[in-house]
Amino acid sequence: MIATPAGATITPTAKSAEDGTTTTFTCVVTGHPVESVVITRPNSLSLNCLTAQTSGDVSCTKGNTDVEVEISSFAADKAGTYTCTVKTSYWKDDSTEVASTADATIALTYAKASTASLTVSKAPATKGDAITLTCIVEGYPQPDKPTLTKDGNTDIALSCSGTNIKTCTKTFSAVEYADSGSYKCDGKNSINGVEKTSTSSLDLTVNGDAEVTLLLDPNQIEFGVGDAVSFTCTVEGFPIPTKLTFGNTDGDLKTYVSSGSADSDITTSTYGISYIHTITLLALSDTSNYSCYGENNNGGIKTAATTEDIIIVSDVTVQLSATSTTPTKEDTVTLTCEVNGGRKPHSVELTKDGATLTTNSADGFCVNKDQDKFTLICTYTINNFGYSNDGIYSCSGKNYAAGNNEVTAIATKSIDVSREVTVSIVPSSETEVAYGSDYTLTCNVEGGSAPHRITLTKPDSGVLTWTPNGGSNTLTCSGDNEVQCTYTIVKDSYSDNGGFTCVGFNYLPDETEEKTSSDSVDIVIVKDVSVSLSKSYTTAEVDFGSSIIITCVAEGGRVPHYLQLSQQKTGVTSYDELILYDTDNSKTPNTVVVGDNTITSTYTVTTSGYEDNGQYRCMAKNRAASNAENESSAVEEIIVVKNVLITPPNPIEVDYGTVLSITFHVEGGRSPSIVQLSNTRHTNIINWTDQDADVCTGTYTLTCVVQVDAPDVNYSYDGVYTITAKNNAKDSVLITSTSTFTVTVFKDVSAQIEPSTDSDITYGEDTTIKCSVDGGNEPYQVDLITPDNGTQTWKRDGSSSSINCVGGHELQCTFTFQPNYDSDGEYKCKGYNTVKNNVDKDAEASVSLTSVRAIEVSARSNTSSVLTNGSFAISCTIIGKPIIDIDQVSWSHSNNAVTPNLTELYDTVKGSADEFTLNSVLTIRQPSVDYSGSFYCNAGGTLSEAVEVTVAEKEFLIAPVLLQSVGESVEVGSVVTITCKVQGFPTMVASVGVTNIDTTKSVVSASPASQQTSLKEEDLVFTHTATCDDEYYVCRVTTYNSVRKTSINSPIVEGCENTAALIGGGVGGGVVMIVLIVVAVFCVLHVYKKRKARSCSPKAGAGAQFPNPTFDPTYDNMNGVTTNGTEEGYSHLNRPIGDLQEEGYASIGDRNKPANVGEDGYATMDTMSNQQPLQRTNSDAAYAALNRPAAGKSKRGVISKYKPVAIPKKPPPNKAAKPKPKQQPTPEEQGDPTYATVDLKTRRNVQPTSEYADVSLPDVAPEVPVYGTMGQRDNPEDDPVYALVNPKMRSMKKQAPEEEEEDMPPEVPLYGTMADNIDDEDPYATVEFVPKSKRTQEVKDSSQNEETAYASIADFQRNP
Repeated sequence: MIATPAGATITPTAKSAEDGTTTTFTCVVTGHPVESVVITRPNSLSLNCLTAQTSGDVSCTKGNTDVEVEISSFAADKAGTYTCTVKTSYWKDDSTEVASTADATIALTYAKASTASLTVSKAPATKGDAITLTCIVEGYPQPDKPTLTKDGNTDIALSCSGTNIKTCTKTFSAVEYADSGSYKCDGKNSINGVEKTSTSSLDLTVNGDAEVTLLLDPNQIEFGVGDAVSFTCTVEGFPIPTKLTFGNTDGDLKTYVSSGSADSDITTSTYGISYIHTITLLALSDTSNYSCYGENNNGGIKTAATTEDIIIVSDVTVQLSATSTTPTKEDTVTLTCEVNGGRKPHSVELTKDGATLTTNSADGFCVNKDQDKFTLICTYTINNFGYSNDGIYSCSGKNYAAGNNEVTAIATKSIDVSREVTVSIVPSSETEVAYGSDYTLTCNVEGGSAPHRITLTKPDSGVLTWTPNGGSNTLTCSGDNEVQCTYTIVKDSYSDNGGFTCVGFNYLPDETEEKTSSDSVDIVIVKDVSVSLSKSYTTAEVDFGSSIIITCVAEGGRVPHYLQLSQQKTGVTSYDELILYDTDNSKTPNTVVVGDNTITSTYTVTTSGYEDNGQYRCMAKNRAASNAENESSAVEEIIVVKNVLITPPNPIEVDYGTVLSITFHVEGGRSPSIVQLSNTRHTNIINWTDQDADVCTGTYTLTCVVQVDAPDVNYSYDGVYTITAKNNAKDSVLITSTSTFTVTVFKDVSAQIEPSTDSDITYGEDTTIKCSVDGGNEPYQVDLITPDNGTQTWKRDGSSSSINCVGGHELQCTFTFQPNYDSDGEYKCKGYNTVKNNVDKDAEASVSLTSVRAIEVSARSNTSSVLTNGSFAISCTIIGKPIIDIDQVSWSHSNNAVTPNLTELYDTVKGSADEFTLNSVLTIRQPSVDYSGSFYCNAGGTLSEAVEVTVAEKEFLIAPVLLQSVGESVEVGSVVTITCKVQGFPTMVASVGVTNIDTTKSVVSASPASQQTSLKEEDLVFTHTATCDDEYYVCRVTTYNSVRKTSINSPIVEGCENTAALIGGGVGGGVVMIVLIVVAVFCVLHVYKKRKARSCSPKAGAGAQFPNPTFDPTYDNMNGVTTNGTEEGYSHLNRPIGDLQEEGYASIGDRNKPANVGEDGYATMDTMSNQQPLQRTNSDAAYAALNRPAAGKSKRGVISKYKPVAIPKKPPPNKAAKPKPKQQPTPEEQGDPTYATVDLKTRRNVQPTSEYADVSLPDVAPEVPVYGTMGQRDNPEDDPVYALVNPKMRSMKKQAPEEEEEDMPPEVPLYGTMADNIDDEDPYATVEFVPKSKRTQEVKDSSQNEETAYASIADFQRNP
């Protein structure tokens, strides 16, 4: 059997083992012959498993190709890394041993399912105790933070410490009854992806002795009579109280015992019982001390009690009465004074005419009234009253009432002694006298002592007097003890209508006081009543707010006893009484003036209102002859007018989802006929007319009410409301009025975030976070807090808008970003608004997002073709999150026999940029031809694209075959397809040219040029638009060391002769031809002169623009990176950098890292571009110093001094010797070289699409400097290494050259086509001259900073 190297593999390389279980792993062994298979671990275990072995709990057995290891009763001390070491060995000869070893490892991690325990520091607890709940969860791997819940639904915050043993506590500083309940501690961890949970529970009971409270509502001591008060007697404790007693000083009012029958007056809760006692009408007798008592059995009977006092207060009142107020002098009179009040009266005093008679301090004056402790009865008796006790008696009482303030009350009584005086009048009763008739009245006066004066008082208050001695205003009288007096009634007048009173005066014996007696009679002048009614306005319409005076006069005899002024309001059939004068019912308002048998009623409206509209009627009655009742009336109409007026409600505030009630008033005279209410989103909230019966009620003043049910109240009801009302006012003109008010719908701000659940986001893809914020008032700010972008803020006032928000009350905000590796974490959406009372509210929603990136594998080779004596390297970049392990990266070949040989030829490392990139490089030196084919980079099952490499033993190149598609002729402007058939090795580069009559070469297509990677023939197809100047087509193919070229004549271009025919034809054609010949001669002379001066360039400052055929703005988005076959390599300048829109910066960006504006723009090569595995960070050798100042210069410049090279005349093909290559000038010979640098000032003036390069071509034609190749520079401080320029000779072309294998000079100066072989003479940076007539843009001297002159390095042989 053939000896093979040792090999060891363990799959998987890591796993977890649970405590106490048996775990196994297998080591696959390869190689021959196997000398030993040793299993080791860090705790000195070592088993040679060629035969079955056991050490403690570890044993191993060997099969044919593997070793199985078993570990029983797994514990923490058995965790660690186990190593399987395989050794093979054989003796090549007697003295030489050939041995090899291989290792494989597996990491075993100790695992234990979570266990939970819950304890309490004191059980049972007493109310007010400080206790601690301790929740401990142990597990490996470490468990999640434990959770503590109460009664299955309340999540309790915990304070935790520890890792694998997490100890969490909840402390109650003073435990309450409400803290009683069932508590549960939950823990969990995950072992090998399986969740392990554990639970521990306990019940907490809080006990307490009985406690009582007695609350008054309202909470005060003093109350007034008739007030109401509620007593709430509550007993709390645990176990629940068993007894409650409520009472006052008069006894118990309520007793409850839990062992008795149910009582609906008692309210029972988990921890207490309560009773409410209400007195709705307090009396003085309710003043008392009230008590609340309770008990429970908490390890014995525990009792508690409390009391409250209330006092009923009222002001003192006094009542005074007498047994007679007109006694004779012999009568006995008793005065009684009753005094009442709360607090009890403390002072009583009885006086006569202001002098004190007695007080309550005198014995027997005052006693309590029955059982009423708040009332005193005080009596005072006068026997044989006599004349001296005439007078005014007063009783006064005092007490301390509300606020303990002293209050006084007084009652009085007048007592007089009667006199023997008599007077009679004839007629003795009321007598009618017809208006205009004669009548005499008689007065008879009699007294025990002769009357000394008699008076007769008439209805007009005039007094006639009689005395025995006579006098003025005399009354005609006669007699002594009986005196008779007469008076004649005045006719045709009401002056004597009314009461007459006759009074007599005399003195009793031994009395000095004058005594009188009187008698009266009414004389009625009778006449039927009549009425007149008038008002202060001359028309029926009265302006609202003006004054109105309505006067009603009624005349008659007897004087009208009845007058009624009433109003029949508009639209009402009945009359409303305004003034009623009715002596029969004792109604004599002061607005009625009684005159001489007239009564005048004046009704004044100081400020007229709608209620004053209508018909006014005055009706009067009197009783004339024989007391027969007569009636008379009069009417007037009044219309109060006013423009319609709206009284809107005050600003309304309502909570979202609650009832919205709107009430407003509309008034006007005449009454409003139309009322409308609307807002911007509800147009017909109210649309009322005077024909409707609901919504708006009233006549002249309407009350309009609308109610929106709670479920309908949303933000559409927020905003400004408009009320519109109309009425017919003065002169019936239609008036319209409007008014506005606001309704604010309040709702605490709420926030939602989308995604709403924790989820993954894709790296680099547009991701939108949606933040929905709802609130009333409208949210004024929204914050989106992100892990890598900080806080993005939107404000309604416009001061900040880093996120996009749309809406009012319901805001929809979006923030779009491209996740990166720093985007993991919590995203919070937070909204803010202001609610009632200017209170700020905020709310937030959050979600945790994790960025992920699918595994991406890309591979490229530094060359696609290689000789067997060379070498090549293929690099593989793996990007992803989470990233795979390094040992999951491998390489394979399309030839399965080659794949095993690749195992030791590659190296995989973590990327330097971040932890989510792996770089693997496969390097093959001196490959055999078997290595031709496809290479694949395998990243954990994800394959890269195939990297094709062709390996041959030697280089060869077959002359190309050139074909065209149109035959011998073609129409001008038609498209010609040119096919160049090529075959060769290694990599070939092909280009096709068209030679024109002016000997200038135009490149049909230099890119994309196929890079041949096989030994087979391949067709390279190009297109060209036929012109009148075409002569022949040329195909040129190169490899590293060979050049082959083939040319064919172009087809005859039809249509070019039309111009000459047009010019030469017709009348005068001959003259035109002569002119053309002259012009041609001058042109030839001009060309000859130019060539003689060795310059064919335009004037200084002229330039040209030529298209870059490989530029594709749709796909070319990699910051100007080109490829050399399948290799990324050289860069061209004329592309945007980063996010900028300006074109043509000279900073050449790395493939995956855009350069910043202003950076020195070294054209960083790919690490394998020049077959130099170098990075920018450690070497300067891989840079092309395109954007650096020239030697000795301090500033960058533009390509303003590149010169076309003078071109000597070229001999015809195959008839002249090969020209010698032009000797390149040194930097010193050049003088002032200008390099491919960029003036930053002009970079903003480039064309919108970077397809052109502007190159200034002055007249003077010095030699072009040949500065360096794009290769390695040994010393960065050396003279700058710029783009190699190798001037070629130009010559006139007469016919198509024959095939040639050697390198012939082209017909135009090639200022640097970028070849990938730095040793080739092919130059870099092609510059083409285009005649001024064909230029698309005038390019001036770039030193004027007017137009750009950037150098575009063409994308040569790149894969778009």
